[in-house]
Amino acid sequence: MKYLPYLLLLLLFACKKENVSPTDPQITQTGNPDCTEQGCGFLNAYGLGVTREDGALNLSFGNNSFLINTPRKICSPDAIDLYQSEDNVDFRKIERLSPDNFSYRIENLDNDIMYYFKIVSLHCELDSVISKTIAIKPGESSLPDFSGKELPAGAERFQISNDNQSVIYRTTSDYWYITDWNNPIAGQQIFGRSFDARWLNDNTKIAYVELLKQDNYLRSHKLNIYDSATQLTENLHTILNPEEYWIHNIKPSSNGKSIFFASNKDNGFSTSKEQKVYDNLWRIDLDTKVLTQLSDFLPIDFDVRDFKEDPLSPNNFYLLGGPYVDFSSERKFDLYYYNTTDRSLTPILEDEFQESFIEVSPSGDKILFSSNRTGNDELWIYNLTTENLTQITDKHLYGTNSSWRNTIWKDNNTLLTYIFYNEEWKFGEFEVE
Repeated sequence: MKYLPYLLLLLLFACKKENVSPTDPQITQTGNPDCTEQGCGFLNAYGLGVTREDGALNLSFGNNSFLINTPRKICSPDAIDLYQSEDNVDFRKIERLSPDNFSYRIENLDNDIMYYFKIVSLHCELDSVISKTIAIKPGESSLPDFSGKELPAGAERFQISNDNQSVIYRTTSDYWYITDWNNPIAGQQIFGRSFDARWLNDNTKIAYVELLKQDNYLRSHKLNIYDSATQLTENLHTILNPEEYWIHNIKPSSNGKSIFFASNKDNGFSTSKEQKVYDNLWRIDLDTKVLTQLSDFLPIDFDVRDFKEDPLSPNNFYLLGGPYVDFSSERKFDLYYYNTTDRSLTPILEDEFQESFIEVSPSGDKILFSSNRTGNDELWIYNLTTENLTQITDKHLYGTNSSWRNTIWKDNNTLLTYIFYNEEWKFGEFEVE
């Protein structure tokens, strides 16, 4: 019974969606389908995904939502209309498909063009439903080069020192260990109860946020530096009342003199919702331990998802964020540039797709992020010079339950990630242009 409220929410959302006629000006619907089921109250609309090949794309279709039993009959579409665009503005219908056809292949495509697709789920009795847009470029898919290295069992997150000699990793118990990167066996425990840890520039010191358990919650308590050479810990900042604010997403500055982090400290909130939502960027000086607030996002309704310092313009940042919405499934994060001098936000990549994290290449010309634009979360690179988007991963090649942890720039043309490949965690490297 504990899942009932969640299921009812899904049902209400689906009911609302299915009973409103689509108004998308990009889609012009023609022809009514033949009835396969009658007496229907709700349409279980289809969603779609896509994978790529050299000069070809493979689209897949399936039920888009989970509906619980209701007094009114739930029915599948009578037909599926497939629409294609090359500019994400003008869509043309290319095929009407039977709902029993769960795949569709398109050949003779240009590898340099981004193609956009939508489908319309049709029913003889019910309002049709337009899917979310997906986007992809055709092209050859490939596996990363696997190194053969594996982290000890239970490792969830990792960080490699800048000299590539040591690695720290976090286990499922939120404890951190250090070991040799060339031979990453079970290491020595260095600190515990921390979600967030980063190497500093000297390759021996590690900044981390120490957590304090209160009731059933783990809260930010201290920002510390652990010295792996001396095994001593230095406290930079202590949150006296951990319920007042938090510190997370720590990033060492490029000049090695400070640490940036996200926090809702002193964010100007007037409601509990605002207190919990709006983080700002902060800097702490490693010598003086003075905190400086770098942004003020609450007044402009900007919810920060991730940030990274611009290596070409220190103390300015690339941000992933956007206006806050209550339902996480409806949130949309775009890529922006933030200037701390005039506190200006400049859009870089704005679209309807969802991104979840960013990493900037060492030379500052490429942004790595995860995006669901193909219908699945994949790694993409956005070239700031050419404004070109390049897909890096092909999740369907990695087996069932495929995923990755920590993707970092090993150098300006090499990505390193930890991939769950054929039921095993492996380090893999992708070569990028």
